[in-house]
Amino acid sequence: MPCRRTLRMFGAILLVVLLDGSHATICFGQTDQLRPGYHEQVFAIEGGQVVVAPGRVLEQGTVVLREGAIVDVGSAKEVDVPLEAERIDARGMIVYSGFIDAYTTDGVDPDAKRSHTGSGRSIDYSSFALAATPPDNRSGLTPEFEVSDALSLDTKKTEARRAAGFTAMLSAPSGGIAVGQSALASLSGHPRREILLAAPVALHVNLISPAEHGYPSTLMGCIAHLRQAMLDAAHYETQWDYFRRFGGRRPPVDPTLAALRTVEQREQRVFWQADTRDEIHRALNLADEFGVQVVIVGGREAWKVADRLAADDVKVVLEINFPEEPKAGGIEKG
Repeated sequence: MPCRRTLRMFGAILLVVLLDGSHATICFGQTDQLRPGYHEQVFAIEGGQVVVAPGRVLEQGTVVLREGAIVDVGSAKEVDVPLEAERIDARGMIVYSGFIDAYTTDGVDPDAKRSHTGSGRSIDYSSFALAATPPDNRSGLTPEFEVSDALSLDTKKTEARRAAGFTAMLSAPSGGIAVGQSALASLSGHPRREILLAAPVALHVNLISPAEHGYPSTLMGCIAHLRQAMLDAAHYETQWDYFRRFGGRRPPVDPTLAALRTVEQREQRVFWQADTRDEIHRALNLADEFGVQVVIVGGREAWKVADRLAADDVKVVLEINFPEEPKAGGIEKG
């Protein structure tokens, strides 16, 4: 029975496509708790053409869901439908689990407060040269920000994605440099407490000038700024380790450095925005220097460094932007 338990649903949605090309989105599991009165928490979709995986299709399959997750897939003879299941007739329909949008900056409340370190000392950078990076120099450094605390998915955003077959999305913070931690959310359209599937997923890095401050304003400055922050994070851990073992002066509680320390200790990965060959090489070099696990996001020229990506087992989230349909002879296709 090779087809059993081969799918796992990240959201609480399936897309059911009629043979005439139209479709309907069906919500299951926890999202149904908003319905008044008694309702089942187990569903069996029977008789439809089930797309198990690319190239693997069951002409008359059965899908069993419990609490919003697919727990069994197979032919009618292979799957034991629980007695308590609500049975749904899917004959004449195509059933498949939804796509996941693996990277988007949609869904984050633009007014959310990102820094958790509080106000710092006022520093006049133009008055004198600094021998060391001051601890309050945090431009573009909000790795402690978690999208899960600021998810804002309105009906317009969720319906458009569901119509395209997407049932979950990875929502990431925008900006530069170390901007925060992403969250995987269901597109069921229900409240935040019900749509959060996994958080945090990764810490996101983009070596561009922070738009709100304009400092650092160069690529070299961004790299130096991030490198100093990573060194500060390692020193922060050393300070706390000494304090726990020997006492003495208590180090300050610093959410920014603590968040950076989680990637240095490989507790989570870094999603690094890089498109060109040089950007990808730079990201991989810095990831090696910092000792972090990296996933390349964007990857427009990833094919140019495919050998290195394969050798280091680096994953790539490829951003796809379809161009406008070309017109022949200046005449639109009718």
